[in-house]
Order: sequence, then structure tokens, then C-alpha cells
Amino acid sequence: MYLDDIETVEIELTNLCNAGCPLCFRHNNDIILNSINIDKLLQFLSKLKNLNKIILFGNSGEPTQHKEIIKFLSSLSVYVEIYSNGNIQKRTLHSLSQALPSRHIIEIAIDGIDNKTQQISRPGRKLEAIDKNIEYMNTNGINVRVVFTRYLHNENQEDAMRKKYDNLKVRDTRYTSSKLKYPSDFSTYIIPADKVFKDKPQFNRVFKLKPKYTKYIFVSEIGNIYPCDVIARRTTKTKYNIDNYEMIQLEDQESQCNSITTSLNGCMYTCKYDL
Repeated sequence: MYLDDIETVEIELTNLCNAGCPLCFRHNNDIILNSINIDKLLQFLSKLKNLNKIILFGNSGEPTQHKEIIKFLSSLSVYVEIYSNGNIQKRTLHSLSQALPSRHIIEIAIDGIDNKTQQISRPGRKLEAIDKNIEYMNTNGINVRVVFTRYLHNENQEDAMRKKYDNLKVRDTRYTSSKLKYPSDFSTYIIPADKVFKDKPQFNRVFKLKPKYTKYIFVSEIGNIYPCDVIARRTTKTKYNIDNYEMIQLEDQESQCNSITTSLNGCMYTCKYDL
């Protein structure tokens, strides 16, 4: 079975969110709130013989908003990365420190050195509270990675960001450049999920997918299975989900992967995995 080769699964646990970021495609689609069934998800993951990494995405929602995230994490034995907006309740943070072994990591997107700047791209998230959460995570053995996206309004803050989060003992701080002047410009290019991105590249990095060697799949908050990563749900349809996956063939995935690369090549971005 093709799924025997899968090594990494990217998962959107829920599309519930506690932030209102203008660059999020949620604002341009009619969202039906959903959270994946954890028992069914765990049953599906147990069938992946070579699984060694799980990434919990925050593209459609905040993963820590899933009410059973601790149950899910406590059931795993593979490496886990959680992509979060950092707006995490203290009791959830405490439970995460118990459920996440020290080698796992939480990645938090922070786009400003001060709250005013942060609110431009990440409204609804008070930077002071997020910084306190980062201090708590560091103290309690949770590895933290901060991601800073450079726009016109914050490009002069990079050095100060480095210094600040070095002082907070953040394990890893990454910096990316957007071709947009402001985060709100992103919504201009977002179109419904059953269409594709057609023009105006937004990020500097463009990768070509080699579908034949893909060892990644994405699972949406309603349990649908796609090849590659989260962008696949916006470029191709799928007939597979965590209840109906046993007939997945490599040819199906190759066809979908080719569709993704064709649709996105030179546009927003293609699959970041070039194996």
C-alpha cells in the first residue's frame, strides 16, 4: 500500500481559532466549524508503518483549540511540531508541558517587536501575553521556535526581534520575507478553496514537487486526506479520508501532486518538499 511509505503527516486538528489575522484565508470562505475525531485519527495513524513526524498546522485554526489535543499528543510516540498563534490558555500550556517530551517543538508566529506592530498582522493576540507564554514554555521544558515574517511595516524590527527572543532564550528564531507590503494585501489574492492561486507570487521561495517520491500527506479538520501539505486542499479534490483510505494508490497521489505543482508553479508557493 502507498501509505506504507508515508513518513510525515500534516494535520489540521480544527478550524476553531482565537485570532483574526487578515492574511488568513478563513475570511474569504464560508467556514463550517469542525474538529477532527481524535479516536478515528489515531486509528488511521496507527496504520502508517513508517510514520516518524506529525505537524499540527494552524492554517485553518489554532490547534490548541481542539478540546482533545492533550489526549491526542499523549497517544503519540513520534516527533511532533505544533504551529500556533501563541494565544494558549495557561491550563492548556501546563498540560502540553506534560504531554510533549522535550524534543518536540511549538512554533509561534510573531510579526512585531511591540503590540501595536503585532496587531497589524496578528490582531486579537496581545504580544505581552504571548511573551509570557513563551517564558512559561521555556521554564517548563517546551521547545519554542519563533517565526517572524518581514513586511514593509515591520522590516526595521528584525534586529530588535533577534535580540528580544535571544534574551527570552527561544531555541530557534526564523525570518521570512513576504512580497506583500502589508499583511492585509494577502486577502486580495485568496480565493475559494475549490479554486487555485493563479498569479502574483507572494513568497520568495518556490519549490517544485516531485510527486513520485512524496512521503507526506495532509489530513484536514474533517478527516480528508490529500497528498503533500496543506496547500493541496485548495488545488485538488480528494476522495479519501481517514474512514476510507485503504484503496489509495500511488498513481492517485501522483496525479494530485502533478495538479498541485501545475496550478501553483510560480504562484503563491508549491509543495515545499523536494525529495
